[in-house]
Amino acid sequence: MVSRTNIITMVGFLLTIVIGTGSMAQSVGDYHVLKKYRKWGIVAGPIIYNRAKLEPQYGDYTFENKPMWGFNAGFEYDFYPDRKWSFITGLLVALEPVYNVHYRIYQKDLYPEYEGDLVDKAKMYSITSFS
Repeated sequence: MVSRTNIITMVGFLLTIVIGTGSMAQSVGDYHVLKKYRKWGIVAGPIIYNRAKLEPQYGDYTFENKPMWGFNAGFEYDFYPDRKWSFITGLLVALEPVYNVHYRIYQKDLYPEYEGDLVDKAKMYSITSFS
């Protein structure tokens, strides 16, 4: 049985091949047109990270893990965009999430003076990464 993730991966792979094959259709004479475009580019975009699956490990308590937003930004430079083979390099800065959990501890499991259930959340991002 093929899972949904495998089907999505296969469809994405096939689309990459089909789209990539169509982009190879340029003739050699068309490359001079690319000289007029800028070689510098700016990259920015949000990222949503899927939540991790958590297994209950603390008796009756289960942590609820939520999806989490991240962000990346940077710049790129294109070497020789008018030639048959070009090279793009740059610097990207990414803010990547580590965890985003919500939890509830019932009042009966806390010390007697505590009123009500303890409901809280914890969220953390990793150190900003450069690539």
